Amino acid sequence: MAKYKFGKRSLERLEGVHPSIIEAFESALAHKDCPHDIGIPQDGGLRSTEDQQRLFAQGRTVGRKKLPIVTWVDGVRKKSNHQAKEDGYGYAVDVYIYENGKALWDKIKLTAFARHLQKIVKEAHSLNISWGGDWERKDMPHFEVLSLLPVKPKAPKKSEGKPASKPKPASKPKKPAAPKKIKGSDANIDKK
Repeated sequence: MAKYKFGKRSLERLEGVHPSIIEAFESALAHKDCPHDIGIPQDGGLRSTEDQQRLFAQGRTVGRKKLPIVTWVDGVRKKSNHQAKEDGYGYAVDVYIYENGKALWDKIKLTAFARHLQKIVKEAHSLNISWGGDWERKDMPHFEVLSLLPVKPKAPKKSEGKPASKPKPASKPKKPAAPKKIKGSDANIDKK
């Protein structure tokens, strides 16, 4: 039986995060040596540009209550790994320690969980997980994946009663078109 598992709210907050990342976290949580249960905070999974800009503004805007800075990435000039990549998935997750029904951001407990996750991921998954606690500018709840294997597309459904189509013969490669010349432009000058 699994030692820990994500709750319903955490799973909802992970929607849009790459499935391989979720699987790695689930493996770490279920492992018998997992030191702590975790949860996913609001905005801890996939973020829109607007979400990222709102979080970036926190601690930088003038208001009644000064809040701490939570991110150094604005989501426009520099994108966060929480924002969707070309494949449509986010590649970052923020966590908190879940203990006695409360969310904790205890550095010692986050470090213990991070080391456990990194060990499990190294042994069982093809992921390179970077933990924000190892960075020069610490971000203890943050984990991101810098590279991973692509998600395998679902197999197409077999057509019912239709014969399989024959593959088309390979066509000869076409010659590339000559570059267009632009009148009055430096594009017409050969540069070496």
